Formats: sequence, C-alpha cells, structure tokens
Amino acid sequence: MKLVSKTFLGLEETLAQELRELGAQNVEILNRAVSFEGDKAMLYRANLALRTALNVLMPIKTFTIESQQDFYDQVRSIDWQQYFRVRKTILVNATTNSTIFDHSHFLELRTKDAVADYFTDVARRRPNVDKENPQVRIDVHLKDKECTISLNSSGQALFKRGYRKHHGEASINEVLAAGIVLQSGWRGENELIDPFCGSGTILTEAALIAANIRPGVYRDQFAFEHWLDFERKVLEEVQEEDEQVKIEVPILGVDISPKQIGFAKANIESAFLQKAISVQVSDFSSIQGEDEQGTIITNPPYDKRVKADEVEKLYRRFGDHLKNEFKDYNAWIISGNPQALKNIGLKTSARITLFNGPIESKLCHYELF
Repeated sequence: MKLVSKTFLGLEETLAQELRELGAQNVEILNRAVSFEGDKAMLYRANLALRTALNVLMPIKTFTIESQQDFYDQVRSIDWQQYFRVRKTILVNATTNSTIFDHSHFLELRTKDAVADYFTDVARRRPNVDKENPQVRIDVHLKDKECTISLNSSGQALFKRGYRKHHGEASINEVLAAGIVLQSGWRGENELIDPFCGSGTILTEAALIAANIRPGVYRDQFAFEHWLDFERKVLEEVQEEDEQVKIEVPILGVDISPKQIGFAKANIESAFLQKAISVQVSDFSSIQGEDEQGTIITNPPYDKRVKADEVEKLYRRFGDHLKNEFKDYNAWIISGNPQALKNIGLKTSARITLFNGPIESKLCHYELF
C-alpha cells in the first residue's frame, strides 16, 4: 500500500533515508513529507521506528472537486465501515489551500458531517467526536481542486514519544532533535556533549539512536490498533525485531539552571537511559573535551527573553571555549538567532535551514582543528 509520512521542513531527506533503511519501497521526497510503499508490517514498523516522522498516513481516496457539495458527496461515498466501527471516536484534521474551502475548520466540519451521515445510513447511529484522545483520526488535504483523504495510523503526533515528563524553557521538539543528531552523522562512536542541554531532549534522542532503541517503544498505543484490519500478531513480530546496542561512549549534558537539570534527569530516567547519560548543573565553560575526538550538539539560548547584547556575548564566549578546549571535535549548533551565530567566530563547514516550531533556524557545523 502507498503511505505518506509528514515531517518538518528540512528533514525530508533524513526521513527518506530512515525509510530506506527500514526497507520501504518507492521512497519519494515531497514537501514536508515523504511517500513510500510497504505492507502492514512496514506501516507498524514506520510508527515504531521512525525518528523524524510526525505521523504516518494511509491515503484511502484521492479525487477532484468543483464545489463543496462535490467534496461532501465524495467523502460520504467512501466505505468507511471497512476501516473502523461506528462506536470508535473520531477527529478530523484538515489543511486547505483552495478557493472552494478557504478555511480548514469548515472543511473539517463538512468531512465530519459526511462520515456521520454515512454511518447513519448503514448503522443507524453516528460516531462521536473526541477532540482530546480520538481513536480514529481522519486527515484531509485539499490543494486547489485536488483532495486526498487519509487515515492517520499514528494517532497522537510521533514526537510525543511518551518519555518526556517535563518540558523545559524553549524545549526543542523530539523529532527535530533526532533529525539534528542524524544529520550530524553521530551514531555513538565517540563522546557526545550538549553544553546547553535544557530538559535533555537532544541527549535522550542521541542515546536512543546510539542504543538502537526505537522511539515508539514508549508509546501506549497507535491509532492503527483501532482499525478493523489490525493484526496484533504482526505488531508483536515487528516489536521483536529490536536489537539494542550497549552504549560505550560518554553522553554528557550540562546546564546552568538547576531546574532544567532536574527536568532532564526526570526525562532521562523515564526513558530508562540514566546509565547512559550524565547531566549536571554547570556553566559550559567548566567542561572540556576528554577524548581525542568527540561531538557537540546543542541548542544555545537565543530567544527574546535574553537581551540581545547578552546573547551575543554568550555566543562569543562559547565560540572561544570551543576553539580552546575542543580541538578535533565536531560541533553542531542550532539557533533561531542568525545574528548571534555570527559571534561564534568559527568557519562553518555546513549550514542547514530547519524549523524549530515556527522559528526558522540554522544548524551550523563547525570542524574544530
């Protein structure tokens, strides 16, 4: 079957590579998404294993419309009862770039009406809507006159891993953190340090990668478990594919905030990674490169709560510390403040545009000779 996985802008190639490594077929990069083909086991595997995916969609109908009534009729004509029972709770998520429906909320309402009217005809009752924790999620994508209706196999967004108990200030998204680690090329072969670790997301995602732990193992459930064709045995077989690896290198995080380090410790323990990751309250200037080679991946403060001149001083001080104490290391720094990055004072080997939520950010690679 054909499937589509959404991601953040800038992570499409990383997600595509993940899918190829999982054995997906006909992988094709789209805008903030990747399409691929696979069987039911691949659908389950993608939800369990993908680190840079926001969700995995199964398109069930693509069609062209001329009017709002066209849309309603097409959605109502889908044989919904082959996918789920009427007793399941539903939620519709829609995106539109069309003059036919210029508001996504109205598009969602018309979809819900069509699905409810279908079940009223065939089952004499309507499915209930649950905005908080629906069992079935229906995805609608409308561009001009072209519409695709999909079932969201993931349920809650896949960045909601299940291990993070506390969100620190300006926390980085788990999917973005994993994408940065994967783009850095670090796979656990040398020391990893995050000098501004916050609540520990980069450290945790890095450890999951190094230990070959699938991020989906912390989740209680996926939406595909509510589908009529769900096969528990196939899911259990996919879950048994895991072959964890022992982490042999130090993974260290420091942060000047005791509160943030408290959050980091709680999150790391929730992921059962406290033996692999060390965190401590400290200024970045207290740490040095202990190995002949190592990797630094970090997201320094840059937001509006910090004065501009203080941010620039911080980045300048950090750049000097990298030059003096981390020779032969590779540093990967993501920041939403391009002016601050100039104060690092090092030549970039790569500069990648990513989005941290709505904030356009730059991921810069520095080779420290």
